[in-house]
Amino acid sequence: MVLALASAAWVVLPTGIGLFALWQLVASATLRRRARARLFGSEAGSSTHWEPAPSTGELWGSWLEGWLFVSGFRAPRAVTWFLLAQGVALVVGTALALIVRQMGIVEVGIQWLQEIPGGIGGLLSFILSLTPFVLIVVIGFLPIAQVRSRRRAIVQSVERDLPMTLALLATLVESGLGFDAAIERILESMDPERPLARELRQFRSEAQAGVPRLACFRGLGRRIDVVAMSTFVSAMVHSEHVGGGVASSLRRQADEVWSRRREMAIQRAQVLPTKLAVPLVLCFLPGIFVHTFGPAIAEFLQIVESVLSGGG
Repeated sequence: MVLALASAAWVVLPTGIGLFALWQLVASATLRRRARARLFGSEAGSSTHWEPAPSTGELWGSWLEGWLFVSGFRAPRAVTWFLLAQGVALVVGTALALIVRQMGIVEVGIQWLQEIPGGIGGLLSFILSLTPFVLIVVIGFLPIAQVRSRRRAIVQSVERDLPMTLALLATLVESGLGFDAAIERILESMDPERPLARELRQFRSEAQAGVPRLACFRGLGRRIDVVAMSTFVSAMVHSEHVGGGVASSLRRQADEVWSRRREMAIQRAQVLPTKLAVPLVLCFLPGIFVHTFGPAIAEFLQIVESVLSGGG
């Protein structure tokens, strides 16, 4: 029965994983395209910062190129190298899964687990039968996990640096410095290897090269693609359009970013007790039960053994 379920899973699980990945890809690409259209308006496609037309003309190719770009992989052939690494990882994962299946390691483990009474062996056997799929998923999706990890690190770094940067920028502009001079002063005090510092340095270079200010802001928002930065860019673009004060816009954006960061910290603190319930149930409660009921159960088993041995 377990082997039959495992054979069926060889067909059902890869199909389900593929359909789910395709659905996630299309949904994410659609949401990002709509968000950029709302944020940057009709000029979203006019910038030449990071949106070259994909060679294949397909939606997923353009989305993949943008995803790799905002994740820090900006080499000219980043998409080709990523697809190559993804293919190699899938081949290696599939080969290891086939090796494990041909060697019979899973079958031996299933036969050993089926000897466990109480139905637990059947459940563990089914879990063990999924080992080849686990190998395919873990090894085959290592490139995707690497890019996601890089992107997550960039987002966290930008969200950590942006509130203080905007506060300092607003203070410098309010004190009489120009916007470009304020950015220059902030870049002198920032770690040049931080993602936000790199993007601000490119913003400054583009502005000094004569690129229009609106295009520089839009390019900054596209390159970072973080919610807080997109909100800041939208406010600055609106301020440039209507001719509003830069200092007031910067101060308002700095206050909003600090408020959003404080609300996020409060939300995470409120969710923490719920997250602690899982390790509490899985790790602490079994030990408490063993410490509390273990001696009584051991004594009961000794009494039963003595009665059975005396009766025999």
